[in-house]
Amino acid sequence: MRMTALAVLLLIASAFIEIKSDDFGSFESSSVIIRSEKLVGATITIGEISLLVSEADLIVDKRQSQSLEMVILQVSAGMHSVTITDSGKPLLRIRLSVQSGQSRELRLRR
Repeated sequence: MRMTALAVLLLIASAFIEIKSDDFGSFESSSVIIRSEKLVGATITIGEISLLVSEADLIVDKRQSQSLEMVILQVSAGMHSVTITDSGKPLLRIRLSVQSGQSRELRLRR
């Protein structure tokens, strides 16, 4: 009986323990969303990572009334250099700050 009461108290007490994201890494991912009339064939570079955009990388956004191509890239929180090129020609070069759990959107007009 005492063990059961102790187990119940421990269970109740554990419900009030705060879990910090630092204990297990970040729970919230950050992302950069890029939209444009044409992204397939472009190269997106964020920091040291580059992506040559293909049809398979595109995300369909049914809420969007315009027909824009969209790519979502997961990034760590912090300052990032973002470069978008097409056939070696720079289309966009920007420094972007992304906070933990935040999504930042870039609209490239082509």
